[in-house]
Amino acid sequence: MTRRLEKFELDQRRLSSQLRTPKPIPNSCQNCGHFQLQTSGYGTEQLEQALSALFPQTEVIRVDRDSTQRKDSFEQKLQIAAENKACIFVGTQMLAKGHHLPNLTLVIVLDADQGLMSPDFRGLEMIGQLITQVAGRVNKLGHVLVQSHRPDHPLLNLLLDKGYNSYAKQLLHIRQSALLPPFQYVATFKAESKRAENCIEFLNIVRASLQAAETTEFLKSVGPIPAAQEKVNNKYRYSYSVFSSSRQRLQNILAKAIKEIDQQALSKKTRWLVTLD
Repeated sequence: MTRRLEKFELDQRRLSSQLRTPKPIPNSCQNCGHFQLQTSGYGTEQLEQALSALFPQTEVIRVDRDSTQRKDSFEQKLQIAAENKACIFVGTQMLAKGHHLPNLTLVIVLDADQGLMSPDFRGLEMIGQLITQVAGRVNKLGHVLVQSHRPDHPLLNLLLDKGYNSYAKQLLHIRQSALLPPFQYVATFKAESKRAENCIEFLNIVRASLQAAETTEFLKSVGPIPAAQEKVNNKYRYSYSVFSSSRQRLQNILAKAIKEIDQQALSKKTRWLVTLD
């Protein structure tokens, strides 16, 4: 996959009615004056509405979990793409994986920085895979545009210039230097609750249980820390990770600790899971 720099001429008259001059984020609500504001990014529904206004003559099709709950609805939406008529798809990652779209000529990856700057060490791997997958959906004459506040990011440019193989080799080199999987093993506890305090207290219990289960020098750990998107659907999300050079050692500690963790009262009030590597 090679990088293409394209010049696009925009109809300024057409866009002027839809786009406004950027303004600072307000400190309070302009209607009621309330100060407790919560910022949120564009979701697929908001993008669908904005694109429908910008391109009123073109059908805009949203593909996400909410819009594909009905039986065969996903297949029906993909069938529209096969009918060789102009349309715009707006979707989550589920739209990028394994679907044949022979008439697709343009793909735009929005907010790639969520992967490039993710606190999860897997973020770079996942955004690289996603960009490679969507590039594979575009026909030979098509284009892929990637939105980023860091277009000079060395890994992003490596992916675009050299392809995924070179990108993956560099990621492995970085992980080896940082002693991250697959060069070290990691278990991550993830907690979710309507109260952030529950998540933090529960993960502190996890930390204490792991320390009690360890008979030698304790494992390196990180957390509890909030997720990149701390609050989703009115629920807070936090995580706690432990690292070890021995998978067997880590599994033995987890087996002992989880029995104790599962008996804690907070384990019933907090939705939680543990992942290994």
